[in-house]
Amino acid sequence: IASGLPADTPALIVENASLLDERLIRSSLGRMANTVKLVSGNGPALLIIGEAVRPQSSTSLNQTKTIGARTASARAFQ
Repeated sequence: IASGLPADTPALIVENASLLDERLIRSSLGRMANTVKLVSGNGPALLIIGEAVRPQSSTSLNQTKTIGARTASARAFQ
C-alpha cells in the first residue's frame, strides 16, 4: 500500500498448495494483515497479490480440462 498499490487490490493466501488439506483464503491487500491474524494455519503458504486472484464469472469456475495425459482443474475460491 505504501508503495502505491490500492488497499482494495485482491490478495489470496494458498495454504498447503496441492495437498488434501489445501486452503484458499481470499482478502484484499488492505485487510490482509488482519486476515492473517484471524486465520492461523500450520502449513506453508503462498501469498498472491493482484488482479489474477480477483473472482471470475461463475461460467469460468469449476472447469476441468484434459491437457495431454494430465487433468487440470479450475476451482472456485472459498
